[in-house]
Amino acid sequence: QGYKGMIISHGKPQYSYDLVKNVVAKGIKVVTFDTVIQDADGKPIPGVTTTFQSDQEMAKLSLDYICDVLFKDAPKPLKVLKLWRGPGIPPFDRRQETYKKFEEAKKIKTLEVLGPSNPADSEGSIAAVVSSVLPKYPKGTVDVIWSAYDAYARGAYKALTEANRTDIPVVSIDISNQDINYMRASDKIWRACVATHFPNVGISALRLVAQKLAGDPTPDTYILQPSVILAEQLTPEANVTNLGTLIKGYGVNNDNITPWMAELRKAAGVK
Repeated sequence: QGYKGMIISHGKPQYSYDLVKNVVAKGIKVVTFDTVIQDADGKPIPGVTTTFQSDQEMAKLSLDYICDVLFKDAPKPLKVLKLWRGPGIPPFDRRQETYKKFEEAKKIKTLEVLGPSNPADSEGSIAAVVSSVLPKYPKGTVDVIWSAYDAYARGAYKALTEANRTDIPVVSIDISNQDINYMRASDKIWRACVATHFPNVGISALRLVAQKLAGDPTPDTYILQPSVILAEQLTPEANVTNLGTLIKGYGVNNDNITPWMAELRKAAGVK
């Protein structure tokens, strides 16, 4: 259809390399998000920029908050119920790299790893799984639930509220408007999350495609940086589109703006 550029998001490893190789061979400029582009030897495709959230940093920020803020003075290791699925899911695997370092440093101890019994219903199946294990852990035996994915955290939150277990806080990765609603609840179960500003995924990818079309040099990889979002920072009006007004640095993205882009933005009145 005559496309000059293409942005590919969340491509699966089993088909992404061949797909992108064919697209690039037609002269189309490609930027990907959360898509690993490697051949059998681990080599990327020249000219393709792969972008990711900084999953390792997201895990680090969430675990630092647990260890250094939420339980600053508590004895370590902290006892954790871990919500995760894998291996084989690239963003979860990258988050696991950091989680493992915290285990090895004896800052945390994993009581159990809980995953969805039905990945097609992550929230509902995690709610059922967490509900089933809570009776094993009376008050004082679990310090925190750490969730690698916010849909899992929503399921855990429902299980905790239904069981009246306000003694176990939840800290998660990623965000949605429903997450914000739960975080603002008076039960104070869901204490914090770490997330990347959603629009920056598309903004970053489009800037990089524009640079490629203009013949500008572009990096092989670009990493989007996340922010910590605390429940107490969320006002009644908070949602995923206005978090930048509440969380310092959230949504700020001045990367990959070339001089010609800056001139066009200025001419268009874009700040």
